[in-house]
Amino acid sequence: MIRLRNTRIFHIVQKEFWQLRRDKRVIFIIFIPPVLQLLLFGYAATLDINHIPTVVCDLDNTTISRNLLDSFRASGYFDLDYTVNAIKEIDKYLDNGKVMMSIIIPLNFSNDLIHKKKAQLQILTDGTDSRTAAVALSCASMIVIRYNQKLLANNKGKIQLRMPYIENQIRVWYNPDLKSRNYMVPGVMCLILTTFTTMLTAISIVKEYEKGTMEQLIVTP
Repeated sequence: MIRLRNTRIFHIVQKEFWQLRRDKRVIFIIFIPPVLQLLLFGYAATLDINHIPTVVCDLDNTTISRNLLDSFRASGYFDLDYTVNAIKEIDKYLDNGKVMMSIIIPLNFSNDLIHKKKAQLQILTDGTDSRTAAVALSCASMIVIRYNQKLLANNKGKIQLRMPYIENQIRVWYNPDLKSRNYMVPGVMCLILTTFTTMLTAISIVKEYEKGTMEQLIVTP
């Protein structure tokens, strides 16, 4: 500690603390905004993806199909808030941005599952936000795989089943390749336009003010 007090760094730090004690506003600027940013960006602005709004079209409407949908609900990743009776009704939910994903269980789903040992369901995803769409597809695939394993475990020794027990057919709309630039570029353009228009307005105001000041100085004897 004695060596530290004799160093130049110690005197600089001491001088900075003296300056902070003289100006209370600087203390507020230094400490309060960083704390608020840590709280907002650390907890409020989270990138965790859950509660994805989802529309369901269950054309089979059997116990097996409802159990599969219950698996989606129990995961916590999907909110099955909307239900439609026809596949064509799904378009308006995806077009209006009400949902980001749709689950379509076709007719005779349970019958194919029991007799043909294989059934299919379709998952449609809005690919406008490629990151969210990729995570949603990954979660949906994992739920189907776990449901397959559950069915295999329940029917072990009764009938011989083959994997995959349920096959999910995935289709991405609006951004099929899940390229991030398809939604990043328009967002960056809006940010640039907003920033530069404000900056140009401020520069023009300052120039007009300086011009008026200079004219006043020239006219004033």
